[in-house]
Amino acid sequence: MKIPVEIIENIFEDSVVSGEMYYEVCVDCRGYRVCTLISVKLEDIDSFKTVLEGLIIHIDKNRVINEEIETLLRLSRIIKYEGNVAKIYIPPLLSKSAYIVACRDIDWSKYDIRRVPVEEAYLYVGEEKNGNYEDNEMA
Repeated sequence: MKIPVEIIENIFEDSVVSGEMYYEVCVDCRGYRVCTLISVKLEDIDSFKTVLEGLIIHIDKNRVINEEIETLLRLSRIIKYEGNVAKIYIPPLLSKSAYIVACRDIDWSKYDIRRVPVEEAYLYVGEEKNGNYEDNEMA
C-alpha cells in the first residue's frame, strides 16, 4: 500500500498553500473505489508529517455480497451510505489487510486527490483518535 512519493509531495504542497489538513487519495481497482485518508500535521515550525488515518472503500450497494466483501465489512468500523454507494471505513491498523483484499495491486498512474473537510474526516476518524492508533506515520 505504498503511495508514491510524488503524490505525498503534492498533498504537502497543497496543504501548505490551502491550510487543509485531510486528504483522500483515491484509485479504482477490481470494482472498488479505494480512498486512503491522510492527514498532514505540523510537527514543528518547519516540518510536517503525513499520517495514515485509514481507508474508505466505496462499494456499490447492488453488488452481490461475497466472501471478499464480507471480509471488508468485518474489518470496517463505520459504514456510511450515500445514494447507491456504501462507504466503509477501515482504521489504520487494519488498512493494509483491507487493501490486500480489495486491490492486491494498484496502478498509481490513475488516481485523484480530494481535500476532505475536517467535519467529514471526523465522521470517520473522530472516534479512532480516542483509541491507540498512533503508529500510522507515512513519512
